[in-house]
Amino acid sequence: MQLARTASMRPFSRRSSKKKQKDAAETALVAAFARLCTVEASRNEQKPRSLFDLSTDEPRLSSDLFASCVLGEFDGGLPKSLAEVVIRACDKDKDGLISKSEFAKAVKIARRGDARQRLALVFDGSRDKDASEIVALAKQIVGRGANDAELADRVALALQKSFGSSRLSRKKFDEAVDELPEEDRERASEACARVLCPAARGDGVV
Repeated sequence: MQLARTASMRPFSRRSSKKKQKDAAETALVAAFARLCTVEASRNEQKPRSLFDLSTDEPRLSSDLFASCVLGEFDGGLPKSLAEVVIRACDKDKDGLISKSEFAKAVKIARRGDARQRLALVFDGSRDKDASEIVALAKQIVGRGANDAELADRVALALQKSFGSSRLSRKKFDEAVDELPEEDRERASEACARVLCPAARGDGVV
């Protein structure tokens, strides 16, 4: 009986340990973001206050400083066009500033979100929510993140067939994602996480 109980606890123990590792990594990434806010503010004391906001509970950076400091720190090789996608995906309230909580939410999705949530970073990061724009973005991001042009082509073609040529709603996007073959959907979502949240790649969880 004791052996049976011990054996039944092992999977939970492994899951609990993995969750703690993920939580610790996310905390470290968000803390790094806050430190970068502080460092950048000290370097730019003469710049307009709108470039950063260091309120105690919610440090924020302008989109330009976020791109140069945070994305430059975590992935200096990210093309400008994709950096802009990351910025739009993170800036949920569209105020031109990336807050610590907005960054934390993006990291959490990239590290622990399901396939639909991860792929939605493409939708959130698109400029006009236009079908052709999102198909092109998905092809570029999946190809880069998975290093697999054939996967990128399959995903782009499947999305294009589902979308048609109209402006997209989030619901329509999610429905199209659900129609992707399971393996392609999972691999594409992991690629999106790698590209659109480079900070989430540090310990190999993504």
